[in-house]
Amino acid sequence: IGECLEQLQPHWACALADAEAFNAANTASKRGVGVASCWYGCGNTSLPNPSTIKVGISASGDVVLHQGAVDIGQGSNTVITQICADALGLPLEKFRLKSADTAITPDAGKTS
Repeated sequence: IGECLEQLQPHWACALADAEAFNAANTASKRGVGVASCWYGCGNTSLPNPSTIKVGISASGDVVLHQGAVDIGQGSNTVITQICADALGLPLEKFRLKSADTAITPDAGKTS
């Protein structure tokens, strides 16, 4: 996380300068800048992850990725697909995601 935050430094400085300029020019409205980071433990936060995935190939040649984590806005659908695409050396466009369906997806622990 530290490396990610360091990479944000130039963007932070620019956003802070923009907010300060806006605040100097406006008395009725003010702007601020913030940043947050977190640890996301898919399945069991900060414990070993019990999640698994299944990967197959459809008749049309697309990669079908089955994973059970429920995406509630944290981006797990995107990230899990990106990880699989990177591991297989394939573009994201080749993937069809099947998620959060206990009839067809592997158990993802508490987020299933």
